[in-house]
Amino acid sequence: MKQQFGKAAASRSPHTPVSKAERDHLVAGRQKPTLAPELRPNGRTVQSVHERIERLREKRISEIEKRLSEMRGQLTEAHKKSSHKGRARGAFRAKSRGRERA
Repeated sequence: MKQQFGKAAASRSPHTPVSKAERDHLVAGRQKPTLAPELRPNGRTVQSVHERIERLREKRISEIEKRLSEMRGQLTEAHKKSSHKGRARGAFRAKSRGRERA
C-alpha cells in the first residue's frame, strides 16, 4: 500500500486538493512506536559502560592503596625517628657538661 500511495503522491501536483479523509488515512497508517518495558540499552553498549566503570573503580582502588601505603611508610619512618628524637642532643649535653665540670 505504501508503494501505491507513494506513486500516487508523486504524480500529484502541489496544487492538488486535499481532504480530511486522506489525512485520516495517513494518520491511521502511521507506525506506532513499540513501547519497551525497559529503557536500558542492551548488548555491547552496556558491556563497554560496565567495563569502563570497573576500570575507573580499579584505578581509584589502586590510587587509594598507593597513597595509604605511602602514608603507612611515612608514619613508620616518623615513629622510628621519634624514638631517637633528642638522643643526639642528650649525648652532646652530657659530654659538654662533663667538660664544663672538668
